[in-house]
Amino acid sequence: MSNNIFISVTTKDKMGIIANITKSIELLEGDLTDLSQTVLDGYFNMILAACFPDNLKADTVKKYLSERFSVLSKGDKYEIFAWKMPNLVDSSAPNKQNGNIYILTVKTKNRKGLVAEISTFCSNNNMNIINLYSEAKENNYTMIFFVDVDSGIFLDKIRDKLNSLAEKLHLKIMLQHQDIFKSTNEIYS
Repeated sequence: MSNNIFISVTTKDKMGIIANITKSIELLEGDLTDLSQTVLDGYFNMILAACFPDNLKADTVKKYLSERFSVLSKGDKYEIFAWKMPNLVDSSAPNKQNGNIYILTVKTKNRKGLVAEISTFCSNNNMNIINLYSEAKENNYTMIFFVDVDSGIFLDKIRDKLNSLAEKLHLKIMLQHQDIFKSTNEIYS
């Protein structure tokens, strides 16, 4: 199968959403290749990639998923999008970039513009953000960026720039290779 379709789902969170969508994909003879899901302010958000039989169009997938999901939604508003994506990366193939993935952790008092400031820093320093988690609790703000650092980058210079940024903006910043982050943050191996 080479019919790669991306699907996104947004709705009020409730039990059974992932089961409903992934079972629908299975019934369409689709093969799930990647999935990312989170709940944000009580709303379920998911994007996934799947390969379907060549004769199946994205509109047909969306219609089928919507019909099956409408039973679960019970009147709650939801959005389902499906679109054909060419050249889906083989998720079973080794990722050449895995060696350059770093975790950038930022903690500070909450204020407007924090994500914009850090993401601009990353962009200006050839650090591609591949995943981002942020959370505001009370007056504190935490961001965890997974960044792909260009192999030509000198990390000492990046760390110096991050230290200057931290001092200027009153931030606590840490940049760690993903392997170090995992080994210091995993409870069980």
